[in-house]
Amino acid sequence: MRTYDQMCFPPGTKVLTPDGQQNVEDLGEDDFVIDENGDEQPVVETMERHVDEEIVEITPERINKPIRATGEHPFKVVRNDGFEWVDASDRRRRPARSRPRHAGE
Repeated sequence: MRTYDQMCFPPGTKVLTPDGQQNVEDLGEDDFVIDENGDEQPVVETMERHVDEEIVEITPERINKPIRATGEHPFKVVRNDGFEWVDASDRRRRPARSRPRHAGE
């Protein structure tokens, strides 16, 4: 399992849990989420913070629905030889099918 500091999703973002999708702001430290491998992981910590940075939108090809996150949030992307973790704001390393844009656009 990978851990990160200060990554954020805005309120209203849906997160997959063993009981179905829930809003990120409704999760607590007694909850579990489903990770990128389909495994249950405990919510270790929750936080709220004022964000004075760009919120980017990523539209995964198979979901075809935008996901909004802060730029440092990691996304697991498919590469020819496997997978790679890429920050949402890293326009150079993301596949062309996933185009970030400022959420206000």
